[in-house]
Amino acid sequence: MVDDRQLTVALGRFARVAAHLVEDPVAWLAAEHATEPVTGSRTLAQLRRRGAAVGHILLGRTHPGAPGWEQVPVQERCQWWVRRITAVAVPIAAAPRVTGVLADRVPLQAALGAAAAGLAVCAVAREHGIERPEDWVPLLARVLFGRDLSPPAQLPPLAEVAPAAALDPSIRHVPPPAGIRRRATMGLWRLAGFLWTLPDLFDERPRGGLLWRGLAKLPFLGLAGGLLDERGAVRRAAQESRELLLTPR
Repeated sequence: MVDDRQLTVALGRFARVAAHLVEDPVAWLAAEHATEPVTGSRTLAQLRRRGAAVGHILLGRTHPGAPGWEQVPVQERCQWWVRRITAVAVPIAAAPRVTGVLADRVPLQAALGAAAAGLAVCAVAREHGIERPEDWVPLLARVLFGRDLSPPAQLPPLAEVAPAAALDPSIRHVPPPAGIRRRATMGLWRLAGFLWTLPDLFDERPRGGLLWRGLAKLPFLGLAGGLLDERGAVRRAAQESRELLLTPR
C-alpha cells in the first residue's frame, strides 16, 4: 500500500522535472541547431532538415515562450499541449504494447502512460496560472490516482532530483542528444521513473475506452490499441484537470 508520504515524495519529484519540460518545450520539441549551417554528408543534411521541419510543425508559430502566447485563450493553450503530448509522448508510452498482454506483466508501460498523462496535468495547471510545482502535486494525485494530498511545503531542487545534464543539454556543455524522439524519450523515461515505485496505484490511472484497452492486449495489434488508449488517457487527464481547476473551492 502506498501511503501519503510516499506518494507526495514521488509526485513532488515528478512535478519538479515536469516543470522543466513545460517551461521550455522548445528544448525537446524543436530540432537542435536548426539555424546553424548544415555540414557533413548529403544524407545527414537531409535528416537534419527533416528534423527541423518536424520540430516547426510540432511547435507551430505560437507556442509557450513565443510572442503572443499569453494572448491565446487558455483552452486553446491547453489543447496545444494535449496535441503535442499525444503526438510525441503517447507513441513512446504505447510502444511496449507491441507485445500485447505481456506488457501488463511489468509496470513499464503503465508508468510511461501515467507519465504522459501527468505531463498533461502539469501543463494544464500551468496554463491556468498555477505555476508552482508544489501546487501541482495535489492535482496529480487526484487526476492520476484518485487520491487527496496536501501540497508539500517545498520540493527538492532540480539538480537533486535528476542529473542536470540529462535534462538540459546546454548545462555542463554536454552535446545535445540527436533527434526530437530521443529527447522526448529521455524526458518521459525520467518522469516514469518517479512513478515506477507506485505500481499498486496504476489501476487507478486515466485510461482510454474499453475497446482500445482490449485491443491493446493483442500481440502486434496491441500497439494500435495502446496508442488509442494512451491518447484517450492524456485527453481525459487534461479535461479532468481543467474541470478541477475551474471548480470553485
